[in-house]
Amino acid sequence: VATDLIKKGAQLIKTPSDFDIGVGASLAAKSAKVFSFSTEASSVDWPKAVKTHVVMAITTEDQGKAQASFANKKGWKKVYVVTNEAFNFFKAMEDIFKDNFKGTVVGRDVVADVATDYSAVVSKIRDASDKPDVIYLNDYFPHVGTFVKQLRDAGVKTSVLGNSTYASPALVQVIGKSRIQN
Repeated sequence: VATDLIKKGAQLIKTPSDFDIGVGASLAAKSAKVFSFSTEASSVDWPKAVKTHVVMAITTEDQGKAQASFANKKGWKKVYVVTNEAFNFFKAMEDIFKDNFKGTVVGRDVVADVATDYSAVVSKIRDASDKPDVIYLNDYFPHVGTFVKQLRDAGVKTSVLGNSTYASPALVQVIGKSRIQN
């Protein structure tokens, strides 16, 4: 698509934000000596792959460190990690978070990108003998809304730590106002 747009005269390419999807557009733009950018791209691998002609937003490294710093300041000592591994963004951010979190990971699960039923993971968290202080939910909207809704409906009130992809005005609608807490 980027190559086609450049052939049609595009002088700037706005790419998808995920590395796995958007880096190809940046590489096509670089080959044509056209700049590419993303307002949300954050993979530290992106500028390494493209090298020039690319502008990005805050990196996954910055976000992972900020999340860990927040968790550390809150005094949370035990985290349960839930990650959507379909995207480099979430895998990289989880690694950086865990490297900078001063507490202990008491559990970890991977959720599929197409998941809509999180009951198995929610049950593990609810029934865990070593209760987490926080759930690090490393996924994106609308998935996170569905996950938190199911979590709250199962009686789990544990705080949920998220990332920049939660920034949807519809998040409260998906979760429901009565379930918005922590």
